Amino acid sequence: QHFSKSNNQIEKQTLKEKLHQIGMPIRSFIMMTKEMLHFLSTCGFGALVFMKASGTMIWGPADVLNVSFAHVDGDEAESSRRIGIIFSFIGIGCFIGPIFA
Repeated sequence: QHFSKSNNQIEKQTLKEKLHQIGMPIRSFIMMTKEMLHFLSTCGFGALVFMKASGTMIWGPADVLNVSFAHVDGDEAESSRRIGIIFSFIGIGCFIGPIFA
């Protein structure tokens, strides 16, 4: 019975070690994320970083959806014309937008 108790203690110890090994990277990641957010919120260019990320979330789906919006069944020329118009207005917006912002 003494052997089973010591074996049980060894199993608990290895379980604790395994949980510690798994938890350390997670804790480290959370700590670094908190530090990064604190740094970005206190530095002068943090708002630009968040603005860039939000722009990426908008432009990614927009590029995919533009093709869907421009598609006309059976008329490739009309689809091409529509996608050209969409991209033209995007370009005009990129040129004029910063002037008004």
